[in-house]
Amino acid sequence: MKKIKLAVISSFLFSFMLVSALNVFAQTAAINASRNVSNVSVPKASAAQDATVPQKVKKQPMREWLVMVYINAKNDLGLLPNAFMSVNDMERIGSTDKVAVVVEYGAFEMQGGKSVHSEDSWTLFIKKDEDCHKITSPVLYHTKKADMGSRSHLVNFARRAIDEYPARHTILVVWNHGKGIDGISFDDITGNHISVVELGLALKEISNQLGRKIDMFVMDACLMQSLSIAYQLRDYADIIIGSQETEPINGLPYYWLLGELNKPGRINAKQFCDDLVDAFKKNNPKATEVTMSALNTAAFPRLVSLFDQWINEIRQDKEILQEVRSVVHVKDSRNISEYDYRDLLDYIKHLNDSLRPSRAKAAGEMLASFIREKVIISNYSNDNTIKGLSIYIPSGDYYNPDYWELDFPKDSAWSGLNAELAEQM
Repeated sequence: MKKIKLAVISSFLFSFMLVSALNVFAQTAAINASRNVSNVSVPKASAAQDATVPQKVKKQPMREWLVMVYINAKNDLGLLPNAFMSVNDMERIGSTDKVAVVVEYGAFEMQGGKSVHSEDSWTLFIKKDEDCHKITSPVLYHTKKADMGSRSHLVNFARRAIDEYPARHTILVVWNHGKGIDGISFDDITGNHISVVELGLALKEISNQLGRKIDMFVMDACLMQSLSIAYQLRDYADIIIGSQETEPINGLPYYWLLGELNKPGRINAKQFCDDLVDAFKKNNPKATEVTMSALNTAAFPRLVSLFDQWINEIRQDKEILQEVRSVVHVKDSRNISEYDYRDLLDYIKHLNDSLRPSRAKAAGEMLASFIREKVIISNYSNDNTIKGLSIYIPSGDYYNPDYWELDFPKDSAWSGLNAELAEQM
């Protein structure tokens, strides 16, 4: 989720939530005083745009970048101006000869101080404009009763964009609530969301459409930068960007992002990710929790190998295994807002600091070094115990059943030890 907690809006709760949302709206407006959003306006589709096939787009030249942003604010986030502001941020630069920007937009809206619940979504080709009071980009496609918690809707949006706006490199962003291994892109109208397994399948279909991996997959959402989630997506994106913690409401700096992509010359991935997490920090100056990292998926096969080596060395030493099972190191390590997640590097550090010199300790040090140097490309957090990657350690013998559907517990030795830790928590 983003900074506010996930809620299913019902008629019973609506009045209460609207008052709360308006309070936050006022606070956000004060922070972003240069952007008056009292008259939010989304372009309306013509009758032709209501069709079940996309409007014909003039054949486009090959660009360097295609940026696809899937903005699902069909929940409490839509009562705030931030989905609207994200699109307007993109419209400050718009699409260019080098970068095409396509947005799927669906939201509860604040229009003229009133909430408007729309079941529809609009595909927008982002064009530059100077009007920060309206979204003026043209509508390419209008979907009635769109389910933005559906994998197929995400895939269809991306496929159309890829077909119509060819590019050498691709960024895909999913903007919404995130709930860790419970999933992302919660649509409160349909009651659906995209599970982590479904997200992996969606990225697989999109990368198949591209004929290659997505260059960067970004989750502009809370709590999604954990090992089991990133590992599920490893084969379909070169770089995965997201937040371990609850994400500040302002989210990604889209103006900065498009500005960087439009600079002359080639993008250096490491420098771009370093600058992105720094820009994310600057875009959320008043937030108490600001955390974002970028992960290199090419390092994941070796990561699992080192993980298994570490677990095996722990199991070979009964004294150390007993120390690990004491779970004091889990409890001492940095827990994320959702208690069942711990910062992985902080957990390894707390455990290793308690161990005598041994093969298990050396294996843990090797694993931690590899994560810092090869897996985490960039990381920023205003809390130095949050180092870029979380791991799921449930607090009790209850496991979220979604966890067992993921690849990481199936492919690594961690799941066995994790179960033993959970029983002791």
